[in-house]
Amino acid sequence: MNISSTAGLVGHLFEGGAFDVDIRARAKYKQRQDNLEVLRPEIRPVAPGLIYQDDRIKVTAMPVDHIPPDICACYAFRLESEGKSLVFSGDTRALPEMVDRPHSEPLNAPGWFDCFDAGKIEAALQDGSALAFLGHKNIHYGVDQI
Repeated sequence: MNISSTAGLVGHLFEGGAFDVDIRARAKYKQRQDNLEVLRPEIRPVAPGLIYQDDRIKVTAMPVDHIPPDICACYAFRLESEGKSLVFSGDTRALPEMVDRPHSEPLNAPGWFDCFDAGKIEAALQDGSALAFLGHKNIHYGVDQI
């Protein structure tokens, strides 16, 4: 089986692969038998730029600096709806095209979560007296990534 493409890898995971046993186990339950097709993702090759748009949402693919592009092209996805946007990226370094800075709004914790002052953090980030880092716990057991 050729797993050098996304479609090949997904096919491998489903037919005799990591998900095969789980899907067969779920298929034994009557209430799940009618919607098993939702488990298999639709694979669509993408290129940088607009990849989907309807009257509610616009989705744009943006190249990210993840691995050398001659090995595999990697993308972040910007979703825009109702004048707001959200970027999904598996990378820890934001690229300028990911952020519409004049229109960005920070997402803050709820008011009852008072262990930090979001306004002070924002001011410190803006004046350069603080730096923001993204961390991932247990990328391998016992190994965290910053």
